[in-house]
Amino acid sequence: MNVISRVRVLLLVLLLPAVLVGPLATTGRADTPPPYLCTIEGETDREPVGSPVRHWNVWVCRKRGRPVGFWVLSRTEPGPSEQHEREILHSDPPYRYHVNSGIAYGAGSAPDLATASYAIQNPSGTRLIRRIAVHLVIYNSSTGAKCSDTGWREAPTERDVYFLEILKDLPNSVCGNPGHQFQTWARGRFYSTSLNAWQTTPWVLSGNLTLPPPVLLSP
Repeated sequence: MNVISRVRVLLLVLLLPAVLVGPLATTGRADTPPPYLCTIEGETDREPVGSPVRHWNVWVCRKRGRPVGFWVLSRTEPGPSEQHEREILHSDPPYRYHVNSGIAYGAGSAPDLATASYAIQNPSGTRLIRRIAVHLVIYNSSTGAKCSDTGWREAPTERDVYFLEILKDLPNSVCGNPGHQFQTWARGRFYSTSLNAWQTTPWVLSGNLTLPPPVLLSP
């Protein structure tokens, strides 16, 4: 098994959307996950997050026997972090999709990080370029409170993969207390040209992550 690590500077596409207020930053980025095809099982790609860099996302190629697979968010460094993924082969219209949902604790002065990614392919594994969007929500699992909701964020151009993240850097939180558990909910959708309608995935939930003080996530 060949394992290759590549590190590149990330192109920020969306910064501080007007829908979100205060110091909460949401970025949608064209080249995260990696902007090249997943063709080597187990290949890794380590991507910087933030400027200056405050996290690293580690992506792993999972082919599952196909010529081309999906990039799966394996972990966030320095962590700890919780991720979950789901891959489904859809029949009508025929396509394959992959959703990633993740949350990570920001060690030291770094902010906490919530992530969502969505990718689509033809059933054979070839690229499917369409209008595409991602929806990311942060919940306090201990209280059931919704801490942040991006709504649908559509990529600025048609593509086959889109990534969204939330970074929060505050000394205190208005959503929960130290020791509470938090998780992300993520889903994706693309616009089907054959059906002339959006095709939306179910929610994919990350694992629960306990955030020690200070809890940095807030609405």
